[in-house]
Parts: sequence; structure tokens; C-alpha cells
Amino acid sequence: MERLLLELRAQVTPAGAGTIDANLPVIVSPESGPEARHGALMAVLGLATFAGEVGRPIIEAVGRVLELLGLA
Repeated sequence: MERLLLELRAQVTPAGAGTIDANLPVIVSPESGPEARHGALMAVLGLATFAGEVGRPIIEAVGRVLELLGLA
């Protein structure tokens, strides 16, 4: 997920990059609680959806993570 988000970051607007910068630490931190992680995943999911085809790998990865966490 981290690698995919960093790849997407290079292809989005500065505002989109800011969304990734703000949410990536929450997504990857083992200390993040389920609610915080869910919110961060939803934020990058929205960005990836808006990004179109380049965001597809993120959309798929977020779906899998949400399922694993029981949040889907």
C-alpha cells in the first residue's frame, strides 16, 4: 500500500499529494486505531477514485485492507 500511494503521489496535484502525506502515516502505523485507519483509507480511496485509471491499484488495495480489518 505504501509503495502504491507513493507512486500515486507523483501523479496527482499538490493537494492530492497533501492528502497522501497526511494519511499515509496513519495507514502504515501499527499504533493507529481502527477508526483512524478507516478514515485515512477512505481519504486515499476518494483521491484514487478521482485519479481514475492510475488510482485503480489503490482502490483495489484499500478494498482488500478494509476486508482484512473487518471494516468493509
